[in-house]
Amino acid sequence: MPLTVYPNPNPGKFYVELDDSDSDLQSVELFDSSDCLVYEGVIEPNKTNLIELKEIKSGDYNLYLKKRKLELRHQVSIVKPDECRALSNHVNVEIKIPSLN
Repeated sequence: MPLTVYPNPNPGKFYVELDDSDSDLQSVELFDSSDCLVYEGVIEPNKTNLIELKEIKSGDYNLYLKKRKLELRHQVSIVKPDECRALSNHVNVEIKIPSLN
């Protein structure tokens, strides 16, 4: 039962695909690094399912897919473009190359 999540990393909009002969809807949950539930929903196997999280912050999240007694986990990285630009504006890097003399 392969689980595919793409693109990864993403800005909060990603697709989940589950190849499964069972056509029942599957429970999906997304947890942040503190194990707080940030998203809960269902996906349909053998289809491309869109998950769009507009208010989510950048970071690494764990996506769990639950089916009866089976649980699949996939790490999802959220990178918001605005947060990347804000961080890059505040980072100063100085590189010193030692003299060979």
